[in-house]
Amino acid sequence: MNFSEHTFYIKNGNPLKAQYGLDYQIREDRLPFNGELVDNNISETWNAFLKTRIDETQDINLIFTYRNLENLNALSDDTNDETLMGRIDWTGNFLNNVLRSELTYALGNSRELRREYVFIPVPLGEGTYTWRDDNGDGIQDLNEFYIAINADEKNYAKIFVPSDTYEEAFNTNISYRFNFRPPSDWSNSGGMKKFISQLSNTTAWTLDSKITDDDLGKRMWPIGKDVNDEDILSMRKIFRSTMFYNRARAAFVADIGVANAENKVLLLNGFQNNNKRDFKVHARWNLKRKVNFDLIFIDSRKGSSSDFLTSRNFLIYSSTYQPSFSWQPTSFFRFTGTYSLKDKANNYETISSETARIN
Repeated sequence: MNFSEHTFYIKNGNPLKAQYGLDYQIREDRLPFNGELVDNNISETWNAFLKTRIDETQDINLIFTYRNLENLNALSDDTNDETLMGRIDWTGNFLNNVLRSELTYALGNSRELRREYVFIPVPLGEGTYTWRDDNGDGIQDLNEFYIAINADEKNYAKIFVPSDTYEEAFNTNISYRFNFRPPSDWSNSGGMKKFISQLSNTTAWTLDSKITDDDLGKRMWPIGKDVNDEDILSMRKIFRSTMFYNRARAAFVADIGVANAENKVLLLNGFQNNNKRDFKVHARWNLKRKVNFDLIFIDSRKGSSSDFLTSRNFLIYSSTYQPSFSWQPTSFFRFTGTYSLKDKANNYETISSETARIN
């Protein structure tokens, strides 16, 4: 092989406060063909970076890369391969570290096996599709399979199979973290300051997606109805937030938290969706030096749906009450009594009567 590469760049000369720069690179590759080196592809790459501190309270790091690769000997009409990658890291502290915020945002490309699908016959009632010979030629074309409505038509299943060709996938990763912790000396004040000093919060949100749609807007924010299901390879969203009261105290401690997790992935036999939402309240009283009372309440929703294993789909609502009592007269002996009551109901279908009570 043989290649020639030229790079032009500009960077700042005083990196004490900030570092930034931009470079441009052009590269020509040649490969042997019939005993001679011939031009194979030409690529142009732009890189930009920035690393600086803002007002002594915020730090930002940014790197961005764009590459356009032209395949001169490609057999298809699409000879260009565009790559867009970038990452932003931002950290901010406000009000003397009372508020702390962190953000990580990253874009990237990857190559994934192209997935094809076929429809195979299954025992009646165990499938999700039916075949209708629209053109009357007796051949089962892919566009002649429809989602079955009646039970006596569900005799085909849609199966995804890997192929020997690759397609470009676009990855988006976003992570945001937020913390709130008042100054400790506020506890010596009165009024609203004293009440706020007893509160603290921790919040985190994460998005991890992999899609095949090359639209830049959908890549930068792959949330919402604009992204079609056939363009999604995987999608994971997690949100957690907890508010604490008297977190550093021993007499009375309480916290309220919410958590929501969604995961959608394209498996061999179709999409698998899992989601879980929890609302939790927890309180603990130190009634006396030797006696503690603890109470937990959880309201939960857990669901799972599959394109293929439809008989295993569920949407379960549950409520949990769990009081606990502890008595520790000495450092060598402790007695704890706990009771838990959980009510569960499967509401995936309105006609479902699946319920459970667990004591």
